[in-house]
Amino acid sequence: VDYLCKSIYFSDDDMDCLAERSTLLSMIPRFVVDVCCYHFLKFNVTKVFLPHAGSGMEGRTMGSPHELTLDAQQTEICKKMFSMYLCKLVTCGFPELVTWEYFDNVGLMHTAEPDLKHHKVIGRGGLCVDLMHLSVTLAWTLDVLTLAFASPL
Repeated sequence: VDYLCKSIYFSDDDMDCLAERSTLLSMIPRFVVDVCCYHFLKFNVTKVFLPHAGSGMEGRTMGSPHELTLDAQQTEICKKMFSMYLCKLVTCGFPELVTWEYFDNVGLMHTAEPDLKHHKVIGRGGLCVDLMHLSVTLAWTLDVLTLAFASPL
């Protein structure tokens, strides 16, 4: 954990800032997720991943990326998972190894690694989302969260 924190210059001051703003931050993940999905659904390259998402779904699956909307079931499932991730991100205990293991597992879930318990439970292989899309989403989210940190309490 010491190595991970030092390698990204994540200090005790950063952890204190997160703790100080945890109430505010715990309220914004759903907003951030909605804005993020609205933004990325403008691009066909990001829409193409959602029509094939079928885990936990009932009813009609959108057959084409052009049919996807913010309230489509595939989008809602993605938004729910992203909200859970963001809540964890802004409220977790960074000095704890279990936190870093969680983030590592989130990364593994988005690869083609078929042996994860998560994939077996939902009856499908890995998600295999290109690193490029994960990186762009993380960068975009970081920009939004930075604005939340920069605003006065």
